Amino acid sequence: MIPARTAFRVGAKPVKLGLVIASADNRPLAEYHLHGRTITEAKDWIRSQIKLLGADGSRYTLSHNYEIPRHDVAIGESFDASEPARFEELAKWLGNGAAILGSLTRSAMPASEVRCWPHRFNIATRIEIAPGRTLGVGLESGDQYYDEPYFYVEMKPQPAKSRIQSRPLWGSGVWHTKEWVGAVLCGSRLGAASSQERQTREFLDSAIVASLALLTLN
Repeated sequence: MIPARTAFRVGAKPVKLGLVIASADNRPLAEYHLHGRTITEAKDWIRSQIKLLGADGSRYTLSHNYEIPRHDVAIGESFDASEPARFEELAKWLGNGAAILGSLTRSAMPASEVRCWPHRFNIATRIEIAPGRTLGVGLESGDQYYDEPYFYVEMKPQPAKSRIQSRPLWGSGVWHTKEWVGAVLCGSRLGAASSQERQTREFLDSAIVASLALLTLN
């Protein structure tokens, strides 16, 4: 949340591909459709809305301290939302994922609110286990590891690969060991629609239990 005369946050909407300015209680204040627009036009719109809300719009920039995959939009091409079915599918994944992850933040564990992490464009909550020991529980929409959405649980510090194989995972989850260590449930491993929520929750429960044990022993 960004403090101003009217506190606000800036978000993205997958359906119809747009930006939204929302109030402290998540009430939409303004929306901007991105199809056919450039990233510079989007930046200028955000700056204008920030100014209207009482903040310094010039402080909003496109600079960041992380790397994202190269895309033509970054060098002046306009956004393309001409295949709405793809964005609708992404919205379903993010909406259902946020609901499941949100239930974790209401449990007894000290979990952060569910956030979208821009360097990976995933949604996740972070659970503090002890100083320097955390769990990241989230939904990735697809990346260089899996060309599909997947739920995951990752640990910091990461355990040795040799220690995870004896830890069972439910819900058809698997252990991931390439470049990072964690539990993964890919979308293609989900069963019938009527049982997907239960399967996902079983996977996350088992992955969290296994990860907690690994962090305790680490």
